[in-house]
Amino acid sequence: FGGAWAADVVPEEEESCVLVRGFPPSWAEPQLRFLFVAFGGMASVRFVHDREFGRAARIELKDPTKLARAAGQLDNTRVGDGDVIEECVIRCRHHLGSIERRKLEEEAAAQARREAEAEAERRRRAEAAAAAAAAVAQRKKEAREREEAEA
Repeated sequence: FGGAWAADVVPEEEESCVLVRGFPPSWAEPQLRFLFVAFGGMASVRFVHDREFGRAARIELKDPTKLARAAGQLDNTRVGDGDVIEECVIRCRHHLGSIERRKLEEEAAAQARREAEAEAERRRRAEAAAAAAAAVAQRKKEAREREEAEA
């Protein structure tokens, strides 16, 4: 269940999703929809081939901001009632799509630029303060030397 998990199940997609594995063959879209009601409901489901489990589901939520929370809360969860819905332990993983990944990379780059600019400004101010302190010290030294020379 490592990093290659998502690549094994779903090819690179533009939209982010929750990848769900471990549900029984009897499950179809209604059982998966039931799982995601608490997270605002599913926008879409697509069943995909999974090497380990035979199939998995690629779930997009109506509210994409809830993908990570849904995956985190549902991962490794026992679901089903054993009567109407076959019981199983599902595995869920939030998969970043290329759009979200690019957005996060752009935000990280912008943050790095802001931090670099802030550090450069801090250095500039420290250098200016050091130069001002040196100038004051030099003026004091010159004033003392003049006083000594006049005395």
